[in-house]
Amino acid sequence: ELDYVQAVRRYRDAISAAPDRAEPHLHLAIAFAGLKQFDSAVKELKVGLALDPAWATSGVTLDGLLGSDNLIGKMQLKQRVAEWALADVRDPDRLFLLGALLYLDADSHRGRTILETAARLGGLHDYLAVFLRAGSPAANIGIPPVVSEPGLAEAEVDANPALPELPPLPALPPSPA
Repeated sequence: ELDYVQAVRRYRDAISAAPDRAEPHLHLAIAFAGLKQFDSAVKELKVGLALDPAWATSGVTLDGLLGSDNLIGKMQLKQRVAEWALADVRDPDRLFLLGALLYLDADSHRGRTILETAARLGGLHDYLAVFLRAGSPAANIGIPPVVSEPGLAEAEVDANPALPELPPLPALPPSPA
């Protein structure tokens, strides 16, 4: 019903009751994004994906989270995140949140492009890799399929020689003053 304040309360309660479950963190991320608390949304999305990397490919969609008849709510949410991401297009966390939302809204092509850019800017972290390795498009940039290893630290993922470096980004225009 897009009552993000109430949703935040309920998902925090769910996290208290089951801190090892990914879903409340991931759903809390969407609620925080709806409240324009984007940094908190990114944090919760990363925590949720660390708890369950397969969630990114589990079939959960924005329609499922917000309701398939809630077109305006979905558009508003994506617009808010897009505006935040555009305020600093060099921030990989901003791109991560936008790319993840697009991916969850069945726009995996545009979401993937944004997530690839986030990986090029900030490194191929495990929370990005779960989206980028999903499905057949991963083969197009040479990323191996996901191998789930519980407890694998980000530093180990980043240092893993099996994960290739992504091609460099084209030159970006200078930052606005």
